[in-house]
Amino acid sequence: DARGSVAFLVSILPDWRPVYMDRLTVAYARDDVVSECGLQQEAFQLYDPLEPETLLEKPLYLIPGAALEELERAAGTDQAADVPTMLLCVLYSRLGRYEEALAAAGTIGTAPVREQLRSALEGSPEGVGPGLPRSLLAQHQARSGDLSGLSQTLSGLPAGEFAWALAAWCEHVADPHGTPVFAGPPPWVPPWAVGLRTEPVPEEERLMMLASAAWASGEAGAGDSLARLALRGDSTSVTWVWCCGAMISLVSGEMAEAERRAGQALENGRTPFALVTMARVARAAGRYHESVSLFREALELAPSSDEVRLGLIESMWDAGMLTEIRRQFPLQPDAGAACPPSLARRLAWLRLIAGELPVRATSGSPTSRP
Repeated sequence: DARGSVAFLVSILPDWRPVYMDRLTVAYARDDVVSECGLQQEAFQLYDPLEPETLLEKPLYLIPGAALEELERAAGTDQAADVPTMLLCVLYSRLGRYEEALAAAGTIGTAPVREQLRSALEGSPEGVGPGLPRSLLAQHQARSGDLSGLSQTLSGLPAGEFAWALAAWCEHVADPHGTPVFAGPPPWVPPWAVGLRTEPVPEEERLMMLASAAWASGEAGAGDSLARLALRGDSTSVTWVWCCGAMISLVSGEMAEAERRAGQALENGRTPFALVTMARVARAAGRYHESVSLFREALELAPSSDEVRLGLIESMWDAGMLTEIRRQFPLQPDAGAACPPSLARRLAWLRLIAGELPVRATSGSPTSRP
């Protein structure tokens, strides 16, 4: 099991990046070596073949558009596992490149996964299982205004902002002149950040709610356009609207606009949501210590938020603050109700290094799997 190996430990440590992969080999190098040797174009920043599910853990609307080029490179290697190609289907579909998404799905080696993805991309529910294929199917149904089909598909998805946004966008597509109903906050807006009003909803808030719903449904063009309309003239003083706009820019890969919008949100007030938004932008830009500082400030204002605490731990990990993580947080593998499996594994490795977990030999692996 690769995850029980020293190679996997090196791969998840801060400042290490994969720079080469083929059928049998993945090579890693420290960031300083990558810079000194001019390997920036070869290094993978967002996709790691030894930990591919880090991207799969995200809702589809949070898979960064900036990963597209890396995923195309990964899918084109001899190793060519299913995961990078599955993720390419998501990004191609989001960009309206449906023929390319179908073509990519057709290259997946695992037959059941291949057929499920093709069915989902074509909007056919037959044989579509849980996980990414079901989410892609739900996006297709939302974009098509298929209220009945989406209702059935959503019964197999967790309730939450992704499902709420899909239902709202589907309503909008089915009746563009109606008023779609959100069962809860739109994507990116934590429940503690804003109390959404029903009627009357200010125009900029209505537009940004629709922008978030469009983006969650895989309509990148519509999501971007609606977000620009919501922020036209830079006149709105509603902090969560600026935060949502910043997140749409960030996931789109438009870093300069994400910085501007997140900065405007902070100017409106250093609320937990504004701080978290700028922290995410700083982390994506590689400014890890700045991200840590912003998350810490947000945690002081929202001490019960798992989302803020986990964001702080992830940024501290990126910044190489491993000792500080052990000192500040009890290193239980779950680290909070919402802890993603990839972070739980990193924390378990950290406990192992610190001698807090037993080490036992296993066949083909120097340590037990955390």
